Amino acid sequence: MKVKEIIAKGPVPTLVGVISVKGESKPMARGGQRCDAMLKDDSGEIKFTLWHDDCNLYNVGDNIVLTNGWCGEWEGTLSVGSGKFGKIEKVEQVKKDGKKKV
Repeated sequence: MKVKEIIAKGPVPTLVGVISVKGESKPMARGGQRCDAMLKDDSGEIKFTLWHDDCNLYNVGDNIVLTNGWCGEWEGTLSVGSGKFGKIEKVEQVKKDGKKKV
């Protein structure tokens, strides 16, 4: 899946991209933390939310694969994340066809 194909309130089966921007971690009232980032592929860029320990695991320039993620929408802005069942994986390189290369 490419960034331009993502729709609000829908599943994100697989998304491969590079973290282009990462904000500061913010504590949450019920514990844990979250931070907002931007994930970029060759079709565009989308807000990417990292939760809890993931905030410290991923940084600008990291190639990642999001599998079984979810896209939400807040005030007209789309945002993808791992949701309840998703997984984020750091990979060495992203090939031009959007597939991961470990």
